[in-house]
Amino acid sequence: MKKIFSLLFPLAILTSGCEYEELQNKQLDSQDGRIFTASFEQSETRTYVENGSLLRWNAGDQISLFDGNTLNRQYQFDGETGDNAGTFSIVNKPFGTGNDLNCHYAVYPYASDVKITENGVITATLPADQNYAENSFGLGANTMVAVTKDIDDTYLKFKNVGGYLKLQLYGENVTVKSITLTGNDNEKLAGKATVIPAYEQAPTLAMSDDATTSITLDCGEGVKVGATEETATAFWIVVPPTTFEEGLTITVTEVDGESFTKSTSNAVVVERNIIKPMAAFEVEIVKIPNNQIWYTSSDGKVVTPYATDVFGANIVSNIYEAGKGIITFDGDVTQIGKDAF
Repeated sequence: MKKIFSLLFPLAILTSGCEYEELQNKQLDSQDGRIFTASFEQSETRTYVENGSLLRWNAGDQISLFDGNTLNRQYQFDGETGDNAGTFSIVNKPFGTGNDLNCHYAVYPYASDVKITENGVITATLPADQNYAENSFGLGANTMVAVTKDIDDTYLKFKNVGGYLKLQLYGENVTVKSITLTGNDNEKLAGKATVIPAYEQAPTLAMSDDATTSITLDCGEGVKVGATEETATAFWIVVPPTTFEEGLTITVTEVDGESFTKSTSNAVVVERNIIKPMAAFEVEIVKIPNNQIWYTSSDGKVVTPYATDVFGANIVSNIYEAGKGIITFDGDVTQIGKDAF
């Protein structure tokens, strides 16, 4: 028997009376009499960002639903990207009966390894790898949980587990491939965690001992940032509630593999369900010219190549200044031959 779980959003201004009536009719056509209605604690919790406001769901969004027992059932959003109301239909129902629960629980996004105890303690994985989305966090990055009042209650009110670190980057001709966030005191940021939802209260979160200490934001083919502070580009990272007592470190990697690191020693606090904007900073990628090789030496002296005709160009100069050696050639370096050094 197919179950239909409904999402009715509280933003009445975005849903016409006709649309609401059609949705109700669709719900009533379900062969299962139980209808689960879902909403969010406030507008900042949607899984899709439109024009800087989090107001919509994505087509294909999935949740784990524990329907009165500890079996993890997989449900998928039936609507289209941008819809603010719709239904979730069951995708996969596991075998078995599970242990009884005294209410209903749900977790976004769906994952087969999400588990729950009879006491309502959820085990889930917070993603260490997140995907870039313009003016938003990436799809599936924003973990949410919901719990009903009791077994007869079918209203799911999703609450965020984490908060949001909003980075703002700018620079001349900089295209970002990825951004890695780490805490300077090795704070736990991703991986296994336990979450305890509470009816009409904020969920509590505890990271496991083997949780990881970094989060990487994948920017796909690359995101070109604004050239000035006024046109800085925003990058969102979903972070568990964390106080970075000794500050944090951001490593920006450009599409060509060059990287830039920015650290702060000041404490940074990321709170649940709150956007933490960071001051805009310039990404200064130092690019090595094609006709040079840069190096360092343990004694601070020039390193002389063993062979000079294995680089595809001739050496013009070799100097060591300010802790860096630079070998300059009369053309592009096309190879570094065997036994060059």
